[in-house]
Amino acid sequence: MKLNLRLRRERELRGWSQAKVAEEVGTDPATVSRWERSLSFPYPHFREKLCLLFGKNAEELGLVQEDSAEPAEPAVDPTSSHHALATPLSLPLYDPAIPLPSSISVGLVGRDHLLEQLRERLCGGGSITLTALNGLPGVGKTALAVQLAHDPSVRTHFCDGLLWAALGPRPNVLGQLSRWGALLGIATSEMVNKSCAHDLAEAIRAAIGMRRMLLVIDDAWDLEDALAFKVGGPHCAFILTTRFPTLALGFTSDGATLVEELDEDDGIELLKKLAPGIDILETEVMRDLIHSVGGLPLALTLMGKYLRAQAYSQQPRRIRGAVQRLLNVQERLQLSEPYALVERHPSLEQGEKLSLQSVIAVSDQLLDEQARQALRALAVFPAKPNTFCEEAAVAVTNLPHDVLDSLTDAGLLESRGPNRYTLHQTISDYARLNLQDDEPYQRFVSYYADYVEKQAKNIALMEEESSNILEALRLASERGMQAELVGGANAFTHFWLARALYTLAEQYLLKAYVAAQQLGNAAEIATTLQHLGEVNVWLSEYERAEHYLQQGLGLARQQKNMLQISELLYELGEAMRRSGQNTQAMAYYQEGLELARRSEHYELMCLTLAPLGRYACDRGDYRRANDYLREGLSLARRLGLREPMIVLLTTLGKVGFEIGDFAQAAQYEQEAFELAQQLGLHSLMCWILVCLGANACGSGNLDKANTYLQEGLELAYRLQYHEMIALALINLIGTARKVGNYAQAEQYYREGLTAIDKLSNSWYLCALTFEWSEIHIGRNDLAVATETAHKALSYVPEGNREFALQGKYTLARLAALQENFSEARRLGQECLNEYQANGHRQGARVKTWLASLPNTDQS
Repeated sequence: MKLNLRLRRERELRGWSQAKVAEEVGTDPATVSRWERSLSFPYPHFREKLCLLFGKNAEELGLVQEDSAEPAEPAVDPTSSHHALATPLSLPLYDPAIPLPSSISVGLVGRDHLLEQLRERLCGGGSITLTALNGLPGVGKTALAVQLAHDPSVRTHFCDGLLWAALGPRPNVLGQLSRWGALLGIATSEMVNKSCAHDLAEAIRAAIGMRRMLLVIDDAWDLEDALAFKVGGPHCAFILTTRFPTLALGFTSDGATLVEELDEDDGIELLKKLAPGIDILETEVMRDLIHSVGGLPLALTLMGKYLRAQAYSQQPRRIRGAVQRLLNVQERLQLSEPYALVERHPSLEQGEKLSLQSVIAVSDQLLDEQARQALRALAVFPAKPNTFCEEAAVAVTNLPHDVLDSLTDAGLLESRGPNRYTLHQTISDYARLNLQDDEPYQRFVSYYADYVEKQAKNIALMEEESSNILEALRLASERGMQAELVGGANAFTHFWLARALYTLAEQYLLKAYVAAQQLGNAAEIATTLQHLGEVNVWLSEYERAEHYLQQGLGLARQQKNMLQISELLYELGEAMRRSGQNTQAMAYYQEGLELARRSEHYELMCLTLAPLGRYACDRGDYRRANDYLREGLSLARRLGLREPMIVLLTTLGKVGFEIGDFAQAAQYEQEAFELAQQLGLHSLMCWILVCLGANACGSGNLDKANTYLQEGLELAYRLQYHEMIALALINLIGTARKVGNYAQAEQYYREGLTAIDKLSNSWYLCALTFEWSEIHIGRNDLAVATETAHKALSYVPEGNREFALQGKYTLARLAALQENFSEARRLGQECLNEYQANGHRQGARVKTWLASLPNTDQS
């Protein structure tokens, strides 16, 4: 027995250990040692892998057995794709072409559930199982197939082995089938006689027979090529991977499995496993990296390996510098890694490096010119998870609808429900870097500027297209498209207000104001000033709001634009009312209402009647309040003006609450809430929830009150709606007091102080201070309670009889608690007289309280 000095010499020349060779070809060091000592000769699949590994043929490596009396493995020429086994298979056959799992032991992060589903499908028994995995380039389809091919439970089930065919865009179908035939023991002479793939496939099917095998068809680009490898018998199963959804559907009879990108948490986990040294990075920085590639596993793997190389020195400066490079689109797309010759990606040419750029470019190069132009044009849309409609896509590409079908079939454009599409971040980056034409940007801005002006009141549509509209406004500002910026920003203000996006609204409206001034359009300047004023009212910046609105009113008066004048007067009324200047507010409302009547601006009439009704209610004039509100509601119902209906119904609920008709109040508020939900008006929903809570508290249903108020408070915080934060907290103090939980009440009070710091409206300060006085009464701290009640009275807004009477009744109760019954009776009687005159709900309560006082003065 001669030692195999050739194999050993080649190994030692490269400085490799037997363990290294064993790892590369998929065996153990003991087997390599047996080969070098000529105790055995490798089977053909190991022989082929050794030849590829060393770049030598079988004879040069001493792998061809010389004449000997000792038995040996059958000799096969490993350089031929038609080598064959001379003996039948007695052990499981594992195709040497099966890629090895990653050398970095991270496993497949975020794929546990999908792997379990695929295992169950493959090993579930029954008829032939066809499993197709489709998804974006780089999403990890092949990695899933490799994991399954090496999974012990899968190998146990497919006890006769696994075959693997890596196809790519230009596969050698006949050569791959011949290789499978050789592994299965079909004689070379027999395969030579098979003149076509069909005949060869039939021979392979016969050779497989009743064996239980798993056949993997990786990276299929053509359905006919993929079907050529459906050569298994009745106990076989197939896994197909492809980037083309139609190919996947064509291969399977019961649907394909879409492989999605990793979510944020799984993406961070993968990066940390690949590059442990990046733990020094803030979570937000890692999230930015995940989002920059849309959670695509290939991209994250390349980034992780790059960061691992940069982090070995544990220098924070170097790691942060690497992150900055990765946040650059071009650097990110071209990031690559070398790979072993036997691990070449089937979609890439020999020697081509694996990168995002290269795997996407393969698909791009196979598109026709129209589809390629369309892909680049679509990159102007914000990337996934944003979606866009087919009409917008056609307008921006300026190409026929069927071009979108071509991109979808190519796996580059994703369908997201009827008439909606999305472009993954990496594909969008690739396409945008290759976009040389400026016209798609102009078409994009023009389309959405026109769209938002036509659909401004449809909150659902605005929500669906909000990311696209914001991007159009950004591009309009960046590219000097002033008319589109002004028109789009003003039209989109209605949505911003509905979603309480006040800061964002102000940001774009200020840009629009500059653009309107440059255009010199007085009407557009006045409109933009009006919207800036309206937004600043919601931001509780009342002085700034008044400044903008007065400027706009001056321009509107110069233009004699009656409609605009009436709208500006209404907004000035809102600014004054919310800042506590009720007299001035009513003057603006009345003037605006008169102009709205004359110009038949019905929607504004309805909106203006609501605050007039609210003011009458605050003054205790409930009859007049009802007159204003019912006039507005009747008009709004007749004309189908749903937003004014919401405001009017809610204000009618307030009137019902004040007179003690809680059932009627709840009915109005429930109707208003349902309308606000239908329209998606979050700020109004927040207000109504607080009103429902206050009404439930008034009727004694404290559990329901807490539910409404907590829900309203949560929404108010989410919207940063400071007025409703304060109002919800004021009412929550009341519910906590009524159950004797003064510690919780005090906590709400202190939270309320923080909220009203952002407001310059004495109404909230007055209400909160009255509640603080009530907390002290509950704790029997009467001196502080009295002092606090007097302080609250000093904050009562002008003309607000509700608060004035509340303060007087509080002082009456305090006098009684201090046994000053004559003063208590005097103040209580004054309250009762006014409450009864107005029909206020508190009248009955004060009357009962007065009756409970001692008949003689004991002060």
